[in-house]
Amino acid sequence: TIYDIAQAPARLVARVDVPTSVVGPPQSIAIAPDMSTVVVTAATRFDPTDRTKVVDGNTLSVIDLAANPPGVVQSLTVGAGPAGLAISPDGRMVVVTERSAHGVLVYSLEGKRLTLKERLALPDRSMPAASRQYAVTGFSGAPACFLDRNSLQPISKPQLAGCSGAMSMPR
Repeated sequence: TIYDIAQAPARLVARVDVPTSVVGPPQSIAIAPDMSTVVVTAATRFDPTDRTKVVDGNTLSVIDLAANPPGVVQSLTVGAGPAGLAISPDGRMVVVTERSAHGVLVYSLEGKRLTLKERLALPDRSMPAASRQYAVTGFSGAPACFLDRNSLQPISKPQLAGCSGAMSMPR
């Protein structure tokens, strides 16, 4: 649901039917800096065979906010549990963490379309998360991998134990 909060009371702009997490972190929505595009993850969903159970989701959706009415322009199937995500300050890169699939996905965002550029596999038992400054991976003593969010280059080599490789984005 999209509201215009520039005035009081807030005005309903549109409702967009998009998969999102049934249970999950609040960081499953990211808005591009120019406010024209939204990326949404669905880290969890109801089990289609038993609606009383929650299972990993695997959907990543792009919403065009500039369209009238706003709507989903792209849906992708990704690894299990896409949870945290972030859009780079220039709006050209999206980083998505796969909580259950143990990976970090890096997409370019052009023309409101995502294109997969890299996938960083993480060691078992790690739980990735996106931060404001870095794509940070590692949990509960698992090796950590710190990448600069803009360049996706390693921040510090000693922390890269357990990471399968570094990523780079085309300029």
